Amino acid sequence: MSEVLISVDPGLCIGCRICELVCSLAHTGAFNPKRGLLAIHKDVFSGHVSITICRHCRPPPCYEACGVEGAMAMGPNGAVAINPSKCTGCGACADACPYGAILRDGAGGAFAKCDLCSGEALCAKWCPQGAIRAMGI
Repeated sequence: MSEVLISVDPGLCIGCRICELVCSLAHTGAFNPKRGLLAIHKDVFSGHVSITICRHCRPPPCYEACGVEGAMAMGPNGAVAINPSKCTGCGACADACPYGAILRDGAGGAFAKCDLCSGEALCAKWCPQGAIRAMGI
């Protein structure tokens, strides 16, 4: 993988979870961090933070692994999106993701991942610490 469209610095993350909230609002219409297409994990004992989010790799291994015509599409900015009506739920894309950022959607068994909010990358836009950054957007 040579280039990514999203970069993360867990050391800057304060665990506010604003990114999860704006993501869930943008994709589901509700403030529900469990419905966002990224996840913040903070170990309460060590304070270690990890951020699970699609980096929109170039070339994208998820896109290359998907064998279902039309289930994944690459936008003009390089963002890869999953079409839930065509996804068969086989999981090849999730298996190929080096970041573990492709999740099974609760509705219908299709997979889901960050789609860069149609080029806005709201998680990066609203991150108060700059722990998530959108590159070239």
